[in-house]
Amino acid sequence: MGQFEWINFYKEFAKELLKYKNNRKAVIDNVLKVYQEANINLPTLERDNKLVDIDPFTVFGLFNKSSLKETNRKKIIAGLASAFNISTPIPESFDSIPTLNNQNATFYYFIGDREESDIDNLWELFDAALCYAAIPNAENRAIISKYFDIVINKKGNGNSKITMGLYWIAPDV
Repeated sequence: MGQFEWINFYKEFAKELLKYKNNRKAVIDNVLKVYQEANINLPTLERDNKLVDIDPFTVFGLFNKSSLKETNRKKIIAGLASAFNISTPIPESFDSIPTLNNQNATFYYFIGDREESDIDNLWELFDAALCYAAIPNAENRAIISKYFDIVINKKGNGNSKITMGLYWIAPDV
């Protein structure tokens, strides 16, 4: 009972987050505000914590880390729900959600160690995955396949990590 109650929230959050694909400064501002208001230390998301860009999978990873206390997880999710105007109730149970290793919790490498297009490609995969989840046709499959192949071959990612991120945003597909 309640094992998958998180799905509707995660799916709505993914759709709302996609609206910020071209306004990532607003995503960063919201993330910083959520952590400040929750009185939780922001994890290291960039060298010297000078966050200049972020991808949507890393945003999901903020509340899907292996050692995150459930109380903090709920605080982060509540803050993000408010910041991004999510109407679906916040989940009470997080059973069956895969979590990230805290030591590899971003889907990109820090500035100086990543290519300029790495974060853009993660956003493209995110967008393509949601399009494919809505309309699973050959054209959308080709697009998601293209970006999947690109991002799994980046340092720090790989098949299992990217598949985990895709499961968070479209667990039914």
